[in-house]
Amino acid sequence: MRLTYARALYLILFVAALVCSLKPMPSVDAALERASSPLRLLAELAAPAEWARSSRVEAAVAHLASTAEREQELRRELYADEWRFTLPQSPELAAGRRFVRGDVVGRGETSRDRLEVHLESADASGIEVGMPVISGDAYVGRVAELERARPGVAWIELVTARGAYVGARVDVERTQRSASLVVGGVSGASASTAHAYLAVHHPEDPELFEGRVVVDETWSHFERFAEESRGFELGYLERDPSGAAGVRPTLDYQNGLFHVAVVCPAGVARGEETAHVDELESGRWVRARVLSSRDPARAWGGIVLAAGSSDGVRPGSAVVFGTRLVGRVEAVSRWSAKVSLLASRGFALGAVARVASDERPAALGEIRALGGRDEQGAARFVWSAPRELAGEAGATSDAILFTGSGDRGVPRGLIVGRAALPAHARASVEFGLTEFADGAELGEVWVFAPEEPATEGAP
Repeated sequence: MRLTYARALYLILFVAALVCSLKPMPSVDAALERASSPLRLLAELAAPAEWARSSRVEAAVAHLASTAEREQELRRELYADEWRFTLPQSPELAAGRRFVRGDVVGRGETSRDRLEVHLESADASGIEVGMPVISGDAYVGRVAELERARPGVAWIELVTARGAYVGARVDVERTQRSASLVVGGVSGASASTAHAYLAVHHPEDPELFEGRVVVDETWSHFERFAEESRGFELGYLERDPSGAAGVRPTLDYQNGLFHVAVVCPAGVARGEETAHVDELESGRWVRARVLSSRDPARAWGGIVLAAGSSDGVRPGSAVVFGTRLVGRVEAVSRWSAKVSLLASRGFALGAVARVASDERPAALGEIRALGGRDEQGAARFVWSAPRELAGEAGATSDAILFTGSGDRGVPRGLIVGRAALPAHARASVEFGLTEFADGAELGEVWVFAPEEPATEGAP
């Protein structure tokens, strides 16, 4: 058969497309993106007509809009209670100290044991490197750095960091025994487990494997802030997975820290505290039309938005409707963005639970979507490191879930949905998430445009 010019060209293009599909080339992908941008624009212009014909979209939007006012009030109540419980609840720990609260907005680029904290004031006057940091009655770590370029920003080194040691005392109420020890870093035998233990160093009583562990550095003449840190809780002394002594921490240091407070001497002079700014009311949001309710390149679907890097959208940015989290941007081109939805398999976030029978918000840590839904339409999730919630043993607690802080791209306090969670689970728990915002049923969303991430040690 004679090979014509047209057939030869077709074969060449076919082979080239086959090679590109097997080994993606960024330059080719970018060229295709530019070539297809007019089609995306036409799709965006034509989209409103499609939405108007979709009763499902109209019903979803109407339902979410009808609950927005009450949900905004729930968010305000949550933040007020989180802020209140950041301070010590024990009168003994609150006495003779001054506290400067702050929001955890992210972690270090090179270490998850360093937290970037935005203080509740415009500057860090009165705060010094080395001051203890707490959350409620629990010890968190120390102030490691104060940024000069951003006066209201502090970097905190967690007690879980390698080389971060703090003097402590273990008290056994049952036998009235007491012994000193040093705590810091993570026990190597438990570093890869869901419940990591704090490592124990130089125990005064090597045979002691029980008791409540609190900070006590008053024996040291070199620790300037020993009185400020004394008595804050680290956890409970137990045997770690290797059989050695370890401290089961009170806090989930990796996933459960959303608000902290720096402990200062009572006489420290401080400036006026600034008012809380709700990110939902800021101007850092990009309105975006939904171009497609699924991405054919991914088995789980997702949505494609008519907004990209030219609009300030970046990977990791939260996608919302009203007060509710819809998903997170996964990939961005100049004019569009692919979004992983909340119920997409593998979607993970740090969550806070509001249980009806408990005024104190519960930091759940990380929850992760398993993909798929049950017979009632609830999205399947797993809670890998459960903590005790209000309620009797064996009972479940009806909870409203919110986003926590610590992720620059996802503002805290966005409503995730509802769930029935076990009150006293010890192992990982699967649960169904209901009343969540399904991005596949929306025609328009808003994308968060966060600030550029900070550089540690910036002048």
